[in-house]
Amino acid sequence: MKVLVWSDGVLTYGAGQQAALLAQGLATRGHLVTMAHRGDHPAELTAPLEQIVLSPDDLWEPAPRGPCDDTEADEVLTRTAPDVVVVNDTCPIANLALKQQLVNRGLPWVAVEHLITNPPRLDGPLWRERAEALLAQAQSVVAVSASLRDELAAQYRGLPVAVVVPNGRPDQYFEAGNGTGRAQTRHDLGVADDSLLVLVVARVEESKGTLVLARAMEMLATTPWWPNLRIRWAGDGTQRSRLTGLTRLRRWEPQLAMLGVRDDVVSLLQAADVFLQPTYVEGMPLAVIEAMAAGLVVVGSDIPAMREVMGSTGLTVPDPGVDHRRTAECVVECLTRLWSHPGERRELGRQARQFADAQYRSSAMVDRYEDLVLAAVGRS
Repeated sequence: MKVLVWSDGVLTYGAGQQAALLAQGLATRGHLVTMAHRGDHPAELTAPLEQIVLSPDDLWEPAPRGPCDDTEADEVLTRTAPDVVVVNDTCPIANLALKQQLVNRGLPWVAVEHLITNPPRLDGPLWRERAEALLAQAQSVVAVSASLRDELAAQYRGLPVAVVVPNGRPDQYFEAGNGTGRAQTRHDLGVADDSLLVLVVARVEESKGTLVLARAMEMLATTPWWPNLRIRWAGDGTQRSRLTGLTRLRRWEPQLAMLGVRDDVVSLLQAADVFLQPTYVEGMPLAVIEAMAAGLVVVGSDIPAMREVMGSTGLTVPDPGVDHRRTAECVVECLTRLWSHPGERRELGRQARQFADAQYRSSAMVDRYEDLVLAAVGRS
């Protein structure tokens, strides 16, 4: 079967990574897969498959091509002649031109929704109505979490109930807890054996909790265990230079350091003791799944997607969208608790790994999508 997996997300972000992993999984099962994406080349793309790098549209940032310009979609569909298309959306109004082409051509397709939030300038009723009308013609609509399914049902009432297929992660993340490179990685990061290494893996943006972390650092600096704390943030974004400058100004080094984009996340997970994610919004956070798979206790925001991913494992802090100061206070309380009780920290990490192993293996995710695309072709 010829499958086109189309993603408007950059492949270093969660939605793009999920699409790449799906393309990889379908290709290894004998399907002829083409992956159309915005650029980059994550580790997931190792199977032999055709790749098409798409030009940017102006959905999330200014670009020459508007979201309704179907020239590129027409060219890609003509070139690849797929039997079925998986449309990977960063938001419901993403990929409108492609969806219209699919409807016009009568091609079967499966829509995958990662977030409910549309770009503010394109979030009016006309855009929503058009998105809903097109999504209603997909053979299946997938939500990557149950909380997202419920939000879709509430905001797009004309759609059938979405199928929930949680994002999965490759085996390498589940093997991270068994790694032997922990001591070397901690040494390279400047972290002693008796320090608590707290890892953040995310884009360095306010939506991921930069302000929460800054306020937490102010309070952590007054705790007696401050000399034993090390927080390392892997990722890049618009707030990286600001947070780096604040770290120098407040003399938070070496407790806090920004690592930039890393290609050794598995090694970082092996080295860490706690994973921190005080985020404002998530669809299905891959970084949290990866941390749990590695056996790390997660300290995460009490928002629907995080609660769903974490299950009964980990420690939650209040939604920073309600009161980020209170969130920061609770981050301090949780980290202090995990520093003071290493046995509890290890047990919570064990529970997290067990839960992730049962729920978030990529092989199970690919199984579900393969069933959906085969059914889509059968119904067309």
